[in-house]
Amino acid sequence: MHVIRAWMRSQYCFQPAPNSFGLFAGTHAITAAYGGDTNYTKSTSPVVMLTIQPDAATFSSYFISPTTLAPITSLSAGTAQGSTALATVMVVPSNTLNGTVTFACSGLPANSVCTVTPTSLAFTPVPGSPTAQTVGVTLWTDVAPGVVPTSTSSQAIRPNLSRHRSSALAAFLRWPLLLTSFAGVLGFHKRLKQARLLAVLVWCGLLFGGSMVIGGCSGGGTSTGGAGSPSLTPTGKFNVTLTISGPNNTAQTMPIQFTVAAGVAGQE
Repeated sequence: MHVIRAWMRSQYCFQPAPNSFGLFAGTHAITAAYGGDTNYTKSTSPVVMLTIQPDAATFSSYFISPTTLAPITSLSAGTAQGSTALATVMVVPSNTLNGTVTFACSGLPANSVCTVTPTSLAFTPVPGSPTAQTVGVTLWTDVAPGVVPTSTSSQAIRPNLSRHRSSALAAFLRWPLLLTSFAGVLGFHKRLKQARLLAVLVWCGLLFGGSMVIGGCSGGGTSTGGAGSPSLTPTGKFNVTLTISGPNNTAQTMPIQFTVAAGVAGQE
């Protein structure tokens, strides 16, 4: 039995308590009790049965503003090519929600991926106020097709520019070294007969320069789909939708305006 204490007026009239008195779903026996004072004696009202209907099994979802930390229903997120944009989503269930909530993104530009951590949330009915849960949403750019990025693989999905620079340097040096070696053989043929050590050095130069030429020819082609292939996300503004799906066919959609700017030269 629940007792609601209220200040009595004449003829035992009292101010009603607001809403559902904080009671759980179900039927409750309600009485009003007066503690008495110097003018009035104690009094308790007859029992009144009160039924509280359970909330619908549903949920609400919000973005957390990165500047004010307030809940918002839409978000603008921006980043440069080769970088990521982050968002936090809060899911607030009713205390009757029972099941798993999942997440999916649509409307992403080419060569970009949306990941959610954790990938799903589990809720069970509770007898009181429910507890909200949060997930982190990451919008990735410059992702090769078929690649699912993680925090440890983010460097692997971007162009390997250092390898290209090394190949260019090798291409620049290999031909002068090879030609110089040939000149040494042709111009100093007689001296080489008397200076065997120099001959050995020149022949080593020939072998090394030739290997660089062959290596450059075999490795200088354009890869298709490898780790070193640029997979740039186009620049611009894109309307991305985050869909949150729950039990009993419940779902909510949350808009994200995703802006991609040009990356820093050499770091796209």
